[in-house]
Amino acid sequence: MVSTIKFSQFANGIAGDPSNRVVGLTGGLNSQSPPNYSWTTSTRPLTPDDGTLGYNVTFRQYEYWDDGSATWVQLSAGTAGTVTSITAGTGLSGGVITTTGTIAIANGGVGITQIAANSGQGIPVQIVFGSLTTTTSIASVTPISTGVTATITPSQTTSKILIMATINFGINLSDNGFLQIVRGSTPIGIGTAAGGRTICGAQSLCLSATTMAPINLLWEDNPSTTSPLTYTIEAWTSGGNQSYINRTVSDPNTPIVARAVSTIILMEIK
Repeated sequence: MVSTIKFSQFANGIAGDPSNRVVGLTGGLNSQSPPNYSWTTSTRPLTPDDGTLGYNVTFRQYEYWDDGSATWVQLSAGTAGTVTSITAGTGLSGGVITTTGTIAIANGGVGITQIAANSGQGIPVQIVFGSLTTTTSIASVTPISTGVTATITPSQTTSKILIMATINFGINLSDNGFLQIVRGSTPIGIGTAAGGRTICGAQSLCLSATTMAPINLLWEDNPSTTSPLTYTIEAWTSGGNQSYINRTVSDPNTPIVARAVSTIILMEIK
């Protein structure tokens, strides 16, 4: 079926009025062109619908028709504000800035407290290392200091302290050797009492007077304080016979016998 268009069906209109349509043949019979979405102030649509939006070339900005106020309203970017003062917060330097300037991290501005306050759970916020490179004599049936010690100050009361230590213990062949972690004067990370057995953090022995037993200790402490904490590794033997830290019992001067180092690491965990 072929549609017939009569010239009498065309209405007179203004070309600049986007409410009008132009009928053409390029898109098929009765096709129409899209509306004109740009204009000048003098060629705005004569009878715009409420909310008609277009680009005003005269003003170089978009505008829309508001039926309520019967006027064209221009859309404009937000006006720029004015910054009158910038203050440097805790740990920063360079403020107060009222014109131009630079804000930077101050020397020592980001410390343990700031890191702990802004890190996630389970994150190490500080690490303290201690070591003993000399030798210590152990000849006691009760705990005495090995000289392996370190001090840490927690940044928060909710922090945990992870203690890791490696002790090279030259134990007398007549004895068993024992170790424990002490916070201040309080043993921690030790076993549960059971009859007459020795309660400690670790036990070992040596099979030769020219060997040492490398013993590892690991414990997580919950001190609930922000005061300085000193952790020390203590040692003793079952018979109190002469034993040593970082050397063998016989200690002959030969390359096959060693002198060693013992260490402790304290790690604050948020």
